[in-house]
Amino acid sequence: MGFLLLGLSSLSVTTYAWFSSQRTSNVGINSIKVAGSDDVRIYEYKDNFTLVGSTRVFAGWDYGKRSTRAFHDFDTDFQSVTELEFSDLTPNSAYTFAFTMTRGIYSDLRFTLEGFICQTYHDRLGGGSIYLSEAIDMYMSAYFYTDTGTDTLDQVATAHLHNTDLTDRFTSSDQRGDAMVLFDEDYVNEHMLVFMTIVASDSPSTYYYYDETQKVYSKDSSGDSNVYKNLSINFQPLQIKGENV
Repeated sequence: MGFLLLGLSSLSVTTYAWFSSQRTSNVGINSIKVAGSDDVRIYEYKDNFTLVGSTRVFAGWDYGKRSTRAFHDFDTDFQSVTELEFSDLTPNSAYTFAFTMTRGIYSDLRFTLEGFICQTYHDRLGGGSIYLSEAIDMYMSAYFYTDTGTDTLDQVATAHLHNTDLTDRFTSSDQRGDAMVLFDEDYVNEHMLVFMTIVASDSPSTYYYYDETQKVYSKDSSGDSNVYKNLSINFQPLQIKGENV
């Protein structure tokens, strides 16, 4: 069994002021290594950051407004990178990365997160703990194109950015997790475009209410996200494997 490997160093996230005055946390992924016979190219969405002079300032883009985002063409809106770089999460902020694949010897691609662990937590009313994993979403999607006529890379990229019906692939709220398959897709034709978007959730389903008397949090969609302040999560590497020749 052969494999195509994309190794990402551990992603460590700590929220120092999730919903307070700064409403930010710092994030980073580095050191991508690609090996294998398939042609894989990695890109970042330019709206992940803004330029202040020559410095890139990361704030992400508003995931709640994805259906109305203006898209020009892939070459204009994306740029080739060797690492996935981002920081300063705010609620509902999103960072998008793209992987263009040209089929080699493998008939499929599988994205596997090797695991994660949360070192910090808050107490939950009635027992149990609340971890930052609950407030992280990962959306992935694959699109196929022939690169002829109107069936182009630009067309499938637009389809993703305007898609409001993607499924969250990272749904754990646990302290730790072992290897989990985020995405598994067979080639339909020669060219595949895979998107990965990491989102800081602003869903009321992740909200909590703080009980001042008992000094614990209880689940409450009318509450807020302050529970995630000062929590952290460490992700193990993400791998892309082609398993079927």
